[in-house]
This record gives sequence, structure tokens and C-alpha cells, in this order.
Amino acid sequence: MQFTTSKNGRLIERSKYQEAIESNEKRVKENSDYYRLRQQVTEHQFGTLKRQWGFTNTLMKGKEHVLSEVNLEMICYNLLGDLCLFMHKTPKKQPKKPYILHF
Repeated sequence: MQFTTSKNGRLIERSKYQEAIESNEKRVKENSDYYRLRQQVTEHQFGTLKRQWGFTNTLMKGKEHVLSEVNLEMICYNLLGDLCLFMHKTPKKQPKKPYILHF
């Protein structure tokens, strides 16, 4: 029984990183509860900063400077989240005052 029409048989290519990829997949499957919790707790904020806010690189060099820059981004993220919560909790009977954000 022949499964391929090639004279040389079937060619299977394997990435040089395939072993690491398989190891990572195995680790994720074994610890699926941990990774599910991790996605809920921390990954969302970093994903928002990276994809929606464009925070892919830091402007500073050195651990202290980079941490300061990341902390500023996180403070802005938290303040914006608090502002959204505050705006949704205002009673509907009161007229909404305009919020002006300066960045």
C-alpha cells in the first residue's frame, strides 16, 4: 500500500525548537488549573497594555528605570479602570458631569 506519490517518500520537517514546544505544551496540560488562574489574574493587564495601548518596548534602560516606566503604565491602567467603575456607579437621576482626561 502506497500513501504518497513521491519517489523519495514523505518528507517531514521538524523545527529546531520542536522539543521545547512539546515540553511547554506538556507542562501547560499538566498544570492547566495554574495557567487558567494565571490568565485570569495577571495576563489580562499585560495583554491590554501591549496590544491596545502599544506598550511593547520601554524607553528607558536599566532595571530601576524600566520598573518605574512599567509602574507608571500600571498606575494609568488602574486609574482608568477606577474611573470606568466610578462612571458606571453614578446614580442615573443626577446629570453626568463631563470628565476631562489629560495625558
